[in-house]
Amino acid sequence: MPKPEEAQRVIEAVQGLWRIMISLMSATGLRAGKVRALRWEAADQKRRRFAVQEAVKKSARGHREEVRNLKRDASVRTIQIPDAFLEQLKQLPKRGGWVFSSESGDLISADYFLDQMQRAVKASGVEWHGTLAHFFYHFACSLFMHEFSNPKRCSSFWATAASP
Repeated sequence: MPKPEEAQRVIEAVQGLWRIMISLMSATGLRAGKVRALRWEAADQKRRRFAVQEAVKKSARGHREEVRNLKRDASVRTIQIPDAFLEQLKQLPKRGGWVFSSESGDLISADYFLDQMQRAVKASGVEWHGTLAHFFYHFACSLFMHEFSNPKRCSSFWATAASP
């Protein structure tokens, strides 16, 4: 699992939207598909929280991506927006309804997301040999486990125990 200083180096290696996205993933444990599917309409800025109800998934035939409601009620949850991110989130352009979108307002593709994650890790100098899509999930989970010392609780907290 990434160490706190490694995650911090990756965050510091990028700017703008990517810094905010990676920071949010590190603080909340959200996986890439759920972060990419966050919509502004799911944000309650007054209460500093997001309703996580959707994720980006490959279509049934695997040819394209689509945003789908989460399969299980247990997967739907509300996450707190850390105070440090609230002002940064407010500064993001509101294009296409997505919190994190391409410059044209479209959903960020899995390929582009992975490319940007690889660039961030490379620019940071951190050596990571695992799956980049789970880098920040594992980091946040390790911090959570320090708090509660129970891997199953960590997994159920993010409702990903049975997720593929």
